[in-house]
Amino acid sequence: FDHIICRFVLQHLRIENKNQIAITEIFRVLKPGGTLLVIEADGLMKNLYPQSKFLRSCMTKLDQHGPVDLEIGRKINAMLCTAGFEPPAWKTQTCDCSGSSLEEEVTLMAERLESAKSFFNSFFGNDDEASRFCEEYLRQLQSPESTYNFTKFLVTGKKPITTKMRVAK
Repeated sequence: FDHIICRFVLQHLRIENKNQIAITEIFRVLKPGGTLLVIEADGLMKNLYPQSKFLRSCMTKLDQHGPVDLEIGRKINAMLCTAGFEPPAWKTQTCDCSGSSLEEEVTLMAERLESAKSFFNSFFGNDDEASRFCEEYLRQLQSPESTYNFTKFLVTGKKPITTKMRVAK
């Protein structure tokens, strides 16, 4: 391939180093001189402040044991280098959620939480705790005292013309 776009995928491949394995496989299938554009969020869900004790406990559990890497953005540069890409070019966009952008984010977050309902039920062990987490998260997101933002990372890697392929560990 000459170009590959990987958008909001790697965050879901946290378990067993599958995100690095995916980057290494993308490197393998790119033509020499080909490019990879990775777009990922960093801090999505995580950067809500303040958080109740219950919400903080749930977020800690998600961060430590969940299958989604809520901090993947900051790791992409190193992952591409490990796979053998030339030093990547990267930029970030901070998404500050206030006013109309907060209204949009509340709608999107409600959709995300609803689509992940079966995951949350399984992860938290029961429907009541999962529902409480989702309801409390959305309530806090809409609270006038709250701040919420996340960072979108856009990272471009180029496969060198001559390469020595590295193996993911």
